[in-house]
Amino acid sequence: MRPQEPLQSPFPLTPDQLLQALQSLLNGEAFRRFREEGPYLVQGTYANSSPERRLYGGFYYGELKGDGTSISLKVPSRIPLEEGRTYVLSVSPELARNGKGFVFQVHDLHGEGQAPATPEVRLPRKSRGRVDVQGLLMDLLRKGETPSIALILGESAIVDRDVEASLGESRSRYRMDKRPVNLTDPSAVAEAIAQAVGGPYHLLALIRGGGEGLQTLDHPKVWETVASCPKPIVVALGHAANTLWVEALADQASPRPPPWGTSSSKPWRQWKGKRKPPS
Repeated sequence: MRPQEPLQSPFPLTPDQLLQALQSLLNGEAFRRFREEGPYLVQGTYANSSPERRLYGGFYYGELKGDGTSISLKVPSRIPLEEGRTYVLSVSPELARNGKGFVFQVHDLHGEGQAPATPEVRLPRKSRGRVDVQGLLMDLLRKGETPSIALILGESAIVDRDVEASLGESRSRYRMDKRPVNLTDPSAVAEAIAQAVGGPYHLLALIRGGGEGLQTLDHPKVWETVASCPKPIVVALGHAANTLWVEALADQASPRPPPWGTSSSKPWRQWKGKRKPPS
């Protein structure tokens, strides 16, 4: 078979057309995933785009310079940045209004030349030892039983489709009940977990995609409920870049819903957060 020729356009493109083609690609899934992984902490030296600092819709624009490169900033008027000073900022990417390139909106100013200090966190103790979730499900399947799983997810979430897709042909071997709840309300999440404990389930799963609001699940009420849960509980919250303390209290955790109980499945990862969980 003849090797595939590199894809080329039949006619030369202008620079604008080439940038537009790249922009249309990045405007899809890749850019969406990158944005959902944010906000990002970034450190650099601020430079004004113009001395007048004109406001457009409550924002002014500038640049944050690093070693040999820079990014465009969209800064709220409430955050005054000064020319030539070094800052640590929390930013998230947006597509530029002219359709070419990116601009990073500033959300918070964390200081000058230093990242924000990580607050000390004291997690509750688990009321029991950790359960080997993969082994539990495989044992049930070997006995000919149907593993029953309560999926605790957002009221309008579709992340359960990812779980079902990951199971593939093995989906029929599981019973999965959706138990929707307002994931922005820690009290409601804790109550939903407590109610699911009383149901006919072998396993509870707290699942959510990435994006804004993920940190609301790192609330002491959720911690206490997960730590005291008498049944095995796993969490799949956000993407790989997200790390929540509640993961350290679950029996197992994953950045996304993986396959369960199949011979080809990989086990849920044990706590491998970027921060060492408190003892």
